[in-house]
Amino acid sequence: SSNNGEEQEENHLFDVKDCFKGQLTSKGRKQANHMGAFLRRLYVSDNSNENSLFNYSIFNENLEQLFDSFKHDSEYELLKTSQFLSNPLNKNEIYVRSTDSRRTLQTAECVLNQLFPPKYRPHGFDGVITINTVLQKDENMYPRYSCKRIAQVREEVKATQDFKDFRKNTQEFFDFIKNDLFQGSITSSTWGGLSNKVDCIVTNNLPLPENFNSSIHDQIKKHAREYYTLMVSPDEFCSLGIGRFINDFLPILQKKVEYYDPHNTNDNSSLKLMLYSGHDNTLMPLLMLMGIKEIPPPMGSILIIETWLDESDGEFYVRIIFNGKIKKFKNQSSNFCKYKDFEEELLKYSITSTK
Repeated sequence: SSNNGEEQEENHLFDVKDCFKGQLTSKGRKQANHMGAFLRRLYVSDNSNENSLFNYSIFNENLEQLFDSFKHDSEYELLKTSQFLSNPLNKNEIYVRSTDSRRTLQTAECVLNQLFPPKYRPHGFDGVITINTVLQKDENMYPRYSCKRIAQVREEVKATQDFKDFRKNTQEFFDFIKNDLFQGSITSSTWGGLSNKVDCIVTNNLPLPENFNSSIHDQIKKHAREYYTLMVSPDEFCSLGIGRFINDFLPILQKKVEYYDPHNTNDNSSLKLMLYSGHDNTLMPLLMLMGIKEIPPPMGSILIIETWLDESDGEFYVRIIFNGKIKKFKNQSSNFCKYKDFEEELLKYSITSTK
């Protein structure tokens, strides 16, 4: 999803009559449907597919440039289907929350429609899944740029020699893109904002300048990665930016681990899946603190945090999947990180609203 808070989006970037600001486009809906189908295959699975292995990239057919980072099958581990969630739907197993934005709400709807299509839902109220939101003043799923300390941390980053060198080395190209190539139609003041808008234009097949090409697009994305890596790297920024959100979901994981009863195999009413629909600046601090430096994330990205139990020793573990690839937490040697290590690391960044 596009950036929420760092820059104001242009009201009329191009003369497109059938779109509104912040809209989830038809291709955005395709991405969200793709995510829902992926989650269904991974955690619901029809009986015919039980225990089969599959590759995330099989869902990418005919999606053109939407998943340009998912091109090579060899980059993906084979993931195993499961029947982790009840089929048909047991709504008590799922908690869904979105930021109060039209595009993130619509994204959540599309994901849920593919995760549990209508024919796999009970009739009536039992087949309705609630998408929860909070008041904007209480929102914690992205950094609040009105926070004075966040503003100070950002200024401190801009005062570093690394950032000054980055700006010096890229400013001429930045001005060329804005003023010469796009002739002022993009008013973004950072590489992050510029890349975000160019990606939207390219992905949705809007008119591009005659001299625009894939090499220029790759350079824009490269500089956006460099920009965000500098801006999001400080631990304090990650804590201030996403620490309150961590303080929301981590205690739920803690309770699930602490009170898990492996002998109660018939308990289908307990929460099994927490689904959050957010923004690129929801993901970036989380990715950085987990040691996954793939920022900015592509549009339509999906970060999965799984908890596992080793029944042989009673130890809980965490596995992380980002856009179909299993990621090692903080560069650990195993694909599975001990839950207590995961929790200890995230607690360093967790903050209460009062704090």
